[in-house]
Amino acid sequence: MNKIIKSLVLPSYISDGMVIQQNKPILFHGFDQPNSLIQLNFDQEFIQTETDSKGNWEVTFSKRQAGGPFILTIEGSSKEVIRDILIGEVWLLGGQSNMELPVNRTYDEFKDEIDAANYPFIRQFQIEANPVFNQPLEILNHGEWSAATQTNIHDFSSLGFFYAKKLYKKLNVPIGIINTAIGGTPVESWMEEKTLRSLDSYTEELDYWNRVDAKEIAEENMRIHNDWHMDLSEKDQGLMDQPPWYAEKIDTASWCIISLPVMFKDTELNNFIGAIWLRKTFEISEEDLQSNTFRLRLGTLINRDETYLNGEKIGQTDYRYPPRKYPLNKEQLKIGTNTLVIRLVNEEGNGGFIPDFPYELQLQNRNISLSGDWLYKIGATKEKAQPMLFLYNKPSTLYKGMIYPLRNINVRGVLFYQGESNTGDPTNYKKLMKLLIEDWRNLFGDTLPFYYVQLANYMEPTVDEDDKKWAVLRQQQDDLRAEIKNVEIIPAYDV
Repeated sequence: MNKIIKSLVLPSYISDGMVIQQNKPILFHGFDQPNSLIQLNFDQEFIQTETDSKGNWEVTFSKRQAGGPFILTIEGSSKEVIRDILIGEVWLLGGQSNMELPVNRTYDEFKDEIDAANYPFIRQFQIEANPVFNQPLEILNHGEWSAATQTNIHDFSSLGFFYAKKLYKKLNVPIGIINTAIGGTPVESWMEEKTLRSLDSYTEELDYWNRVDAKEIAEENMRIHNDWHMDLSEKDQGLMDQPPWYAEKIDTASWCIISLPVMFKDTELNNFIGAIWLRKTFEISEEDLQSNTFRLRLGTLINRDETYLNGEKIGQTDYRYPPRKYPLNKEQLKIGTNTLVIRLVNEEGNGGFIPDFPYELQLQNRNISLSGDWLYKIGATKEKAQPMLFLYNKPSTLYKGMIYPLRNINVRGVLFYQGESNTGDPTNYKKLMKLLIEDWRNLFGDTLPFYYVQLANYMEPTVDEDDKKWAVLRQQQDDLRAEIKNVEIIPAYDV
């Protein structure tokens, strides 16, 4: 830390509810005023030390069996009391969106199991995306522990929770999962800068991002992106007309018919960029309104939707990946004809309603299909938008900001699910993954077990034919396990 320390500072994972790895030395560290006394008391073991000239301090307590809860007291220029500490098994979660995917996104598939979840001894430490350039972050300053109870369960990594639950049932000890996964990230984001520089091909990019004001560049990119959407809205005839096209009753004589769900590349809307409006009516009976639950499911839309029911906005999602699940109130529906309107914005010419997902109104006792003929009309066309800039996709940024500051935590092993964002150039993936595993093992000072999921059998719905790049990356993942010890692959090909 570069700033002058005036009081005791702890990394955010040393906090109430933390889980510590059993049967490994327990290391606590932090910052305080230079050359000052630090006293720690943990589970009847007392240690004191002094900070160095820069304010650093660290101590190591002896390893312990699973148990708890315990209290840690730290006294320096101020006093901190950390309560409800458990000792058990701790696993580090890494990768991109399939590891990050929260329980709430898999709720429909595992409703009964999730509704019954009450595991106060299963805990997650959630770290938010934190890209760092130049020097790695010395101390983690964000994130918090939460227990797998009904209050928090929907925010857990879904894969992480079910893995933790299996371990808990088998071992009957506390389980901690440290979730670092960030959607859309390539493997290079999670690697040490020194390692990437040894490959030569990343030196120029690393030098550039270490030199420029990355935050300023990202803010300018966001401004351009917002201006694109603002200009589109200002030109959108569907928003300018009176009544606007999301109104319940308008003249639709000039609207065209399209059968949904379908990718627009397979229709006359191929390569369309801009805002398109889509309308469908459906019937509701008096019996339907007796349902206790009402939910609109619109599968997966590309790219950004604003959704209206009977003239009232009921939901909006700004990008393609979250499934559209919009809860409704009974008062938003009516007996007879109801009108559903979607304003769909596409930035790159690859839009559509992805097939093989549910498009329906879900009631308690029946579902009303929304597949079939819809009316559509173009509100405005526009040139292709500039791609969004995500700083956490840049080489080594997340290693510096999220993995390096965890170096003083002992964990049992790593669960990793990543690779989708490297399918554009998959031939070098095995080499990169070997180096990543070495980076993480060197950082934690241990030959950690490393389990990773092989990519599923998937084809991007916006392309016309399979380019086989996912298959190449799967082969790279399969070959990796034969070339490095203490790793294992979890195939997902037929899931």
